[in-house]
Amino acid sequence: MAKVFMTLDDSASVRQMVSLPVFDRDALLDLLGGDQELMGQILERYLDCLADYLDLLPEALFAADVQQVRIKAHLIKGAAINIGALQVSEAARQLEMLARGGELDGAVGLLNHLMSSVDSFHRELSKINGPAG
Repeated sequence: MAKVFMTLDDSASVRQMVSLPVFDRDALLDLLGGDQELMGQILERYLDCLADYLDLLPEALFAADVQQVRIKAHLIKGAAINIGALQVSEAARQLEMLARGGELDGAVGLLNHLMSSVDSFHRELSKINGPAG
């Protein structure tokens, strides 16, 4: 199986990710019928779950556990897309696809970008709703 090498500087997909909105608040609010209170509750729960997954993902990566990296990245991706955290979802998707290929070369850079996307998401929530989680 071919190794996949990816750096943040030469990855077109990472550059494309930056053009995605950090948070599609309107889509989430639409999905919830405009219920802002429910949106707040869902975002709070999401942030709690995200923190748990983000604690486990680096452990799996540094243990070179390709299967667990793929699973954790998949869970982060799915949850993020459902609440409109588009950059987080895309970063997690890239990490999942790398692990799905059976390789982790380049995964540290993707993990760093995922963490950066999560930080951007937190900042966006803070701008919209005050300090979040």
